[in-house]
Amino acid sequence: MNPLEQCWRQVNEGRANKLYRTLSELKAYLTSKLPTLHSPRIYEYLC
Repeated sequence: MNPLEQCWRQVNEGRANKLYRTLSELKAYLTSKLPTLHSPRIYEYLC
């Protein structure tokens, strides 16, 4: 799995098939979720 896939997995955690009816709802979710992401350890992908 590449680093971006790890970040995407973190964004999707807790979403569980939620339907966002408006762009504002999606934006609110992403705005609350993005600060909680853990940076992947890039050096693990270099070796």
